[in-house]
Amino acid sequence: MSRFRVWLADVARRFRASSERHSTAIGLTVLIVLALFVYLAPDIIVTIGAGESGVLWKRFAGGTVTVAGDNRPYISRIDADRVGNPIKLTEHIQRHKFRGYKVWPYDEGIHAKFPWDKMYIYNIRLQQVTHGYDVLSNDGLEIKTEITIRWKPVEEDLGKLHRDIGPHYVETMLIPLVGAYAREEIARYPPDALYSPTRLVIQEAIRAKTRAALMSRFYPETKRESYFLIEDILIRSVVLPPEVQLAIKDKVVQKHIAESYRYRLDRERQEAERKAIEAEGIRRFQATINSTISEGYLKWKGIDATLELAKSHNAKVVVIGAGKDGMPIILGGIEGAQVATTPAPPATPP
Repeated sequence: MSRFRVWLADVARRFRASSERHSTAIGLTVLIVLALFVYLAPDIIVTIGAGESGVLWKRFAGGTVTVAGDNRPYISRIDADRVGNPIKLTEHIQRHKFRGYKVWPYDEGIHAKFPWDKMYIYNIRLQQVTHGYDVLSNDGLEIKTEITIRWKPVEEDLGKLHRDIGPHYVETMLIPLVGAYAREEIARYPPDALYSPTRLVIQEAIRAKTRAALMSRFYPETKRESYFLIEDILIRSVVLPPEVQLAIKDKVVQKHIAESYRYRLDRERQEAERKAIEAEGIRRFQATINSTISEGYLKWKGIDATLELAKSHNAKVVVIGAGKDGMPIILGGIEGAQVATTPAPPATPP
């Protein structure tokens, strides 16, 4: 044990002596390594923000790293036939020694990589883009429309998306794909269909065909859309030629005018029915009265009313009626009447 201590002390003494002799070279080496680390730090340390995910490209280890259905990374390539159509996807699992399977994709936070590799960061949140398209209606009329696409990238497909399409996949794949089905669907309808509830049917048809293409043409995992999920297809605005737009507006105005006339006619018919019902009621009332009240009863009621009026203390004028009945006519309310008289002219002396 004492010999080991002596040997260790001798090694330490020699190291101190060597360090004192080469202190300048050691300090310079440390400074160079530190400067090199600071210079390469942006290429070694990668920060992935919230709502983002990273795709790693390895310069000396097979290129873009993708992921299998069970979230294990693999290097894959698409095999094609003689005419260039894809036929199958070949892949093999990529392992890391002493660590098992590498975690992929690269989640939020800080990650380290070799400086000769590259990390591509993608936004995996719900996104939207609005693009204008020139389409034709079923009668060949040119229409300008703006369509909003809302989508979300599939995190498990980011490696394939980066390898097969690239970071500009919105302009390269998404917008042209939706535009093709938008032209196909709008061409089935007249121009004014875009101003009616049929617009919702057109939007849903475009979305369904786009999803079907992503599920059948791009080899999806577990029968879902590949690369990204289409949430909504929204037709925001429609611009028709000025003449056609005025014609459609005039058509709508005339339609509402015709409906207002229809309502007026219905109202007049109902009013006519009401008057007819009222007249029928009056006729029945008069028929009932005429059949139940006799002439003698009416005379007796007239005599009774005359006697009651005669008992009144108010001034009145009684006019004896003519004819065999001789029913009097009572005129009342002249008690305070002023009688206009013409003054006599003054007498002249003889």
